[in-house]
Amino acid sequence: MRQNLRRRLDSYWRLELFCIVLLVGTALLFCAATGQWIGSFAVSCLFVMSVLLLVGASYWRAKLRQMNGDVKLLQTTLIWVERLHRPLLVAVIAILVLTASDFFISGISRNTIDRTVARLATLLSVLEYINYYHIQLQHFDHLPDLDRLLKGRGFRRSKMSNDLRRHRELKNSSG
Repeated sequence: MRQNLRRRLDSYWRLELFCIVLLVGTALLFCAATGQWIGSFAVSCLFVMSVLLLVGASYWRAKLRQMNGDVKLLQTTLIWVERLHRPLLVAVIAILVLTASDFFISGISRNTIDRTVARLATLLSVLEYINYYHIQLQHFDHLPDLDRLLKGRGFRRSKMSNDLRRHRELKNSSG
């Protein structure tokens, strides 16, 4: 059972890093294929999305290392992701507001590669932020999680959210 968990954690952090390369690479391929380039706003959306994926990759790698006896990396990672919490929240809200404003102003009729990249990266940023800092949204990769969701027991707090809460409690109780 622990070996299965180790394999899952190992695949999680690698998958998160791969998604950065895959998603940014796909955006660049679409640009090259269409002869259009993305602007600074879409690049900003991709950046926020990539940082959130990097947060996820770092967290899962630290959890894997914790299983192997290295608790220091998890503590260091939790300090880092806690420091990023508010700036990432502000960034996600900012790109969400700007993307929604652009969508309502321009509509679908002016859908360019630039706007498509910005919209998709914003959507993924919002989902990744919620999935890591608050509620576990991902349920397709682990049967007990999917079973829990399908049986109507709802969503639960994310693993990182629980670890951050414990980290804050320890920090507050020690001084």
